[in-house]
Amino acid sequence: MNLIQFLALFGLFVAGMAIACPFARFVPLLPEALIEVTCGMAAVLFFGWAVYRRCGWMARAPRCPKCGSAERAYSVIPSGPDGIKLECQTCKQVLMLQSESAVVLGDHGEEVGHLRLRWPKILGWWKADRPFEIKATD
Repeated sequence: MNLIQFLALFGLFVAGMAIACPFARFVPLLPEALIEVTCGMAAVLFFGWAVYRRCGWMARAPRCPKCGSAERAYSVIPSGPDGIKLECQTCKQVLMLQSESAVVLGDHGEEVGHLRLRWPKILGWWKADRPFEIKATD
């Protein structure tokens, strides 16, 4: 996440808090600050992905499905307009990253599996559509 993305999400958070301010004092038994912060977080969770899509930003890349590397260290491979090809720097597994999905490619460019973003999509949590196995070739 870069500074511009952080500022956009922070603006959403502040807008959610500002909308909650007039209504927070009418809710009994809860502190106003708790209601305002909750509304700010809800604004980020519900409207953050729409801001990402509108600005053309992508979610965080998934962990490598082959080696499970937590660093998410990928090299970008030049590709066509259908997505961004990423190659894991550890095991050389190739992913085709699209806005809300990722296609796991095999050694010969065939599709091995699909990953989809889970809600809330802004956090970049990925899940496989169905279980798949990547066979290691030497």
